[in-house]
Amino acid sequence: MHNHISDVDFECPAEIRVLLGPAPVLSSRSKLEHELLFKNFAQLVKPRDVVEWIFIRECTDNRSEVSWLKRLKNRLVQTPLKNHVAIRWRELSLANNAEVEKLRQKRTVEVGSKINQLRGTSDHVKAETDRLYAEANRELKAEIEAVQFETHKKFKEQEELIKSEITDADAFEFWSADWEWVSKRIAILNKEFANSLEEIDQWRHGGLGERLCKAANEVIEGEHSEALDPLFLEQPKTTKTGAE
Repeated sequence: MHNHISDVDFECPAEIRVLLGPAPVLSSRSKLEHELLFKNFAQLVKPRDVVEWIFIRECTDNRSEVSWLKRLKNRLVQTPLKNHVAIRWRELSLANNAEVEKLRQKRTVEVGSKINQLRGTSDHVKAETDRLYAEANRELKAEIEAVQFETHKKFKEQEELIKSEITDADAFEFWSADWEWVSKRIAILNKEFANSLEEIDQWRHGGLGERLCKAANEVIEGEHSEALDPLFLEQPKTTKTGAE
């Protein structure tokens, strides 16, 4: 894609870039795609004035939005299933956190009980206390990892089950209305794109041509009028004589 962009060498003037403003996209990838499309449109049309550059930009924005909407349609269908999976993962995560908290409390009580039974010098008690905490932390870490492993395993099993049992038809009511709206929006954009192409053609070959012809005719008519001597446009006067 990067090499393809570099092959398109018809560049938009910097001052027109400022007037057009930034691309109306949401991601760096979409920005790259927008730029590629913009340059290819420009290479094809070869705009000759700011109006044609505006047409090119509008066509690019139009096609970029259509591309985004088509990807959105796929996400609309997938969203209910993803939401269902996400809800199940949240349920398992909450259960996992509750189990971890129980283990932590259990270890805290056990360490506290062992520390209370320590006897000897303060240095000995301190050393044994540190050892008991370190040992308890190692055991707690291992137990937490085991719980998390089981939670992840259970989630993957349920995720596969959800994906195998729930189809697009099962979630149709959740995405059909949005799907229809997006489809209508795409149809509107396609019509606007076709109109923009006609406007570009009319501006370059129709409207602009008519204006040039009108201007040329006005110049030619003006030149003809100036070329005629006003004396020859006057009717000769008849003089009466005494013989009459």
